[in-house]
Amino acid sequence: MLRKRKNLSQEKLSFILNVPSVYISKVERGIISISIKKLQDFAIGLGTNMANILMERAQRDDGRVIEPIEEIYRTHASRGTYSPKYRGNRI
Repeated sequence: MLRKRKNLSQEKLSFILNVPSVYISKVERGIISISIKKLQDFAIGLGTNMANILMERAQRDDGRVIEPIEEIYRTHASRGTYSPKYRGNRI
């Protein structure tokens, strides 16, 4: 995890971003989503850019390493909420 590699605690990052530490925790666990603006704030707070955060590899509990976008696809595909007609949309 990028935050840990930068030796930042959730509390320290929450101070830098001026948000509650519980917010950092929820974002990291995928409980809440963040806006592009907040993603930019995270990137600045972590001393990196948004692309590096988005491309950060995620390690699952079972030890497999996957790209976050692959996990999003698998989650939505398994729930039947993935629609290929939206693949071309850009943010």
